[in-house]
Amino acid sequence: MRIAQSVQGAARLGFDAVDGITNIAEGMYRNISAFPLPFGRAPEGRAGGIAGFVHEAVRQVNGAVRVSVDSVLSLVTKHLEVEAPDSMASLALVSALNGLIGDHLEATGNPLAINMELVHDPDDVSPDLLVMVHGLAMHYSFFGWSGHNHGEAVAKAHGYSLVWAHYNTGRHIPLNGRDLANKLEQLVEEWPVPVRSIRFIGYSMGGLITRSALHAAGKRGYRWRKLTKQAVYLASPHHGSAVERGGNWFQAAFQISPYSAPLAALVMVRSAGITDLRHGNVVDEDCYADRFSYHDDRRQITRLPPDIEHFVVAASMASSRNDRFRRPLGDGLVAPRSALGDHLDPTRGLGVPESNRLLLSRTGHLELLGHPSVAVCLKRWLAPDRGQAATE
Repeated sequence: MRIAQSVQGAARLGFDAVDGITNIAEGMYRNISAFPLPFGRAPEGRAGGIAGFVHEAVRQVNGAVRVSVDSVLSLVTKHLEVEAPDSMASLALVSALNGLIGDHLEATGNPLAINMELVHDPDDVSPDLLVMVHGLAMHYSFFGWSGHNHGEAVAKAHGYSLVWAHYNTGRHIPLNGRDLANKLEQLVEEWPVPVRSIRFIGYSMGGLITRSALHAAGKRGYRWRKLTKQAVYLASPHHGSAVERGGNWFQAAFQISPYSAPLAALVMVRSAGITDLRHGNVVDEDCYADRFSYHDDRRQITRLPPDIEHFVVAASMASSRNDRFRRPLGDGLVAPRSALGDHLDPTRGLGVPESNRLLLSRTGHLELLGHPSVAVCLKRWLAPDRGQAATE
């Protein structure tokens, strides 16, 4: 991690925060001073009188200081190549920031924005690759949970080379899907030995990224797509997350009244990646320019590639089998029906057979990363002989 770049990124984020808070404060003053009806459309434009002048002055001063500080830090970054090793704490913090506002970081050229990369041990070279794709606000080290790592266990059992995807989870899922597809094609071309097979384990959002990458690779005729044998989706919200849908309705509730409308900006400080989880967006056609304004599911139907064997894992914190589907939040973030790919509309269901499913009770979202039953299934599902049998 380059220290000067990190400081510059943090400084830019601080100035962005000042602008955001100023806009909220001005909006509150403008709306209250206009004495609108309790419900209806909020006034638009800047606040009038002294209040408008003060808020504009704050923005001007903030902008001037921003330019000065950023110029100095740019010079320091250019001439001072001081790096520090990435600690678990720094990786976690930057990954969390990318999950929350990663699209903003990328759009503003903030050095804290993570670029898609594939991490692997250069000394671990096998013709069979196991690609691990992490979830929202995470990085690849999060696969290590309670002393267990599903990827490492499967790779050791079957002699696979591990490839860890690391990416900005705040970007739109289809953008990350295309980037992953491109990176994998480059990796296959540069791999020291001819690649024989590829398998995926996608956790939470990572499962949707995997599906998006498979879709993009199929459209572009990428070589690695034809080498893919199996894909496992751990607690992936194939049909969205009730938590994000709740956040969207909460934001809409703020906008009902002009007196609370400016506070909706606080709820809207969530990334494109997060809003893509509302219904489980996978391709470009699922995403809309005004991602905060729609509530219904407008996704196009994106099928799972039929020449690949697919597996799904879902969890519920319910204590009994009969109660699993009654809990709308399931594992705390994703409902079992969504994680299993099932849908009330049969044409939207993913059609994963019962033999390729695992549904666990008394288990939370993160607990799946270290669950022994998941570990047993992964070793069996991703065995090389099973993959060969599935393609014959």
